[in-house]
Amino acid sequence: MVDAIFPYAITLFEELVYDAKPSQDLHLILATPGGDGETAVRLVRSAQARCRELTVIVPDIAKSAGTVLALGAHHILMGPVSDLGPIDPQFQQPTGELVSAKDIIPRPSRTRLNRCKSLRTPTRCTPRFSPT
Repeated sequence: MVDAIFPYAITLFEELVYDAKPSQDLHLILATPGGDGETAVRLVRSAQARCRELTVIVPDIAKSAGTVLALGAHHILMGPVSDLGPIDPQFQQPTGELVSAKDIIPRPSRTRLNRCKSLRTPTRCTPRFSPT
């Protein structure tokens, strides 16, 4: 199953590993298009606390939050077609749709950037961002 990493995954993961022995190794097969980075960190911390060594196996893709989770392991096992991806924060909309952070926070306009270059004091030129 390929699924995104969101807070509901923590409960499911905890149900699977609640009785894991800390003296044994844990192998996690990971296939995800990404999701919430904070949830990925919480998952990998939980996994690390429940095992001697954590190995993440990526048979296909582990994008964004999946990459964060994989990087928290002691070992990453990948095949010839496995793929880690860039860390691109995603936010889940009320409809369930994922939206990239870069699509929510606008870039500074060219006019503002050009005006900033012409100023002698760069501290007065800090771009201000606001969600649309």
